[in-house]
Amino acid sequence: MMEQLRLYSGVVLLIFVLMHFLEHTLGIFSIPVANHGGEFLTELWDPPPASLLLILALLLHPTLALWTLVRRRNFRMPHWQLWQMGLGILIPLFLLDHLLANLVLSRTSSYHATREFVLTAVWKMEPGQGIKLGIGFTLVWIHAVLGFRQWQGHQSWFNRWRTSLLVLAFLIPSLTLAGYIAAGVRSPHPDQQPHVVQKIMDEARFTPKMAAWVHEYGEGLTMGYLGLLLLLLLIRKIRLHILMQGTAPKLFYRDNFILNIPSGASVLEVIQSEGISHASICGGRGRCSVCRVRVGQGGEHLPPPNPVERHVLQRVGAPDSIRLACQIRPSINLEVTPQLPPSATIHDGLPDSGHKFGRESEIAILFADLRGFTTMAENRLPFDVVFILNQYFKLMGKSVEASGGYLDKFIGDGVMALFGIESDMATGCRAAVQCAQRVDAGLAMLNEQLQHELDMPLRVGIGIHAGHVILGEMGYGTTRHLTALGDTVNTASRLEGVTKELGVQLVISDLVAQQAHISPEPSQISEISIRGRTEPLVVHAIPSASSLFFVDE
Repeated sequence: MMEQLRLYSGVVLLIFVLMHFLEHTLGIFSIPVANHGGEFLTELWDPPPASLLLILALLLHPTLALWTLVRRRNFRMPHWQLWQMGLGILIPLFLLDHLLANLVLSRTSSYHATREFVLTAVWKMEPGQGIKLGIGFTLVWIHAVLGFRQWQGHQSWFNRWRTSLLVLAFLIPSLTLAGYIAAGVRSPHPDQQPHVVQKIMDEARFTPKMAAWVHEYGEGLTMGYLGLLLLLLLIRKIRLHILMQGTAPKLFYRDNFILNIPSGASVLEVIQSEGISHASICGGRGRCSVCRVRVGQGGEHLPPPNPVERHVLQRVGAPDSIRLACQIRPSINLEVTPQLPPSATIHDGLPDSGHKFGRESEIAILFADLRGFTTMAENRLPFDVVFILNQYFKLMGKSVEASGGYLDKFIGDGVMALFGIESDMATGCRAAVQCAQRVDAGLAMLNEQLQHELDMPLRVGIGIHAGHVILGEMGYGTTRHLTALGDTVNTASRLEGVTKELGVQLVISDLVAQQAHISPEPSQISEISIRGRTEPLVVHAIPSASSLFFVDE
């Protein structure tokens, strides 16, 4: 409910801002033209219902935004969302005086806020105020644009009109500032046209006492606002401390992360607080759907989806086992598995993204397998085996995520990962090779950490191939997940096996090498036979992935 009120109040303010910007844009032509346009637009907000709606929006929107700030458990979020929050906090510091004079004083005194007086006051009598307002207008617009993108960015129409919206996002503030500056330049100067300025002040019925009142209360409100921010941050810290007390339930994330769930925290907040990459575009407001997860054990104890979550899940055709990570707040142990890679875009939140019902795609497939681990495990306690294997899986998961890939599945001590799901094959091939390099570097560090636990260092074999696959969510019930099928997958798996035959760490097809722009080494190129293929496959056998370098670097 609070999120909806914040959204609706923001829409009201956006409409008001657009109309106010239009008034200033008319200043490009002349001050009288801006006056006529301003009078017409102002009359739309004069009726009590419209005026009350505007005042409620002005009070509700910042209040709810500050309350959201208090409720946040961490500030790990997309950069654009961080900018939107920061700009929203700064806006009152630049516009409090303006709002105090033109919304409060004009409604509680004889003061009549004419455009001539406002322009003369902020440009010629107190030019610092003119610059301050210009900065304030800019901050308001950037904040509004980011908010609009967050609100509508996941809709299919938004992508079709993306270019036009981007042009408007730059054109509207440019014209507004141009009109604002042009009108300010034309406004009379008190020293050069004292009689004109005095007439303007008389028409506005603005007295020195009113000016002192605005400055006094403006400074008081500014200091009060800064004090409120500090108080809210202190309340947030105390609240987090209280919530962290006691034994917290556990979140089992992707089978290899066990995270504490603070009281009242959403699954997305828990994941992000641990620095784990997880898809999220709308900032946890339940709109984009890309943070969706498959819930396992413990999911039966979750409350049913709220109206916002239910609408989004119905939009993407999600089964009952799929929930939005930003909307569920577990109070007991819960297992979840992400349904989309961290690199997911707004297109994945659309009903026709293709993941649910399947689609053809050209991507890169990586298979990795530990060498000799079965023999090593025979002489170890189960606890040791699980510990070492989970350290390896942690390395693989982080390497895949850091490279922008999607961790498809673990098969024994093997791993399958997909790259280029939302980009193209060339990008996917390069990312897969970079993942192999991260694995090689990470394995060296892991072996150093486990040197007292291992009789011999851990070694890995990696195969990478690219081509056409069928991509989609497959499985039954709670075992549904995004995966790929096709000859490309089988070939990539076979290349991983070839690493053992050739005694190397990495084998990639020549197609992957070309797409990733890898400099070829003649001694590493050979042809191999692949079961099910009539023609031999040209491959690159690389002793160590770290030795590779890209031609365009």
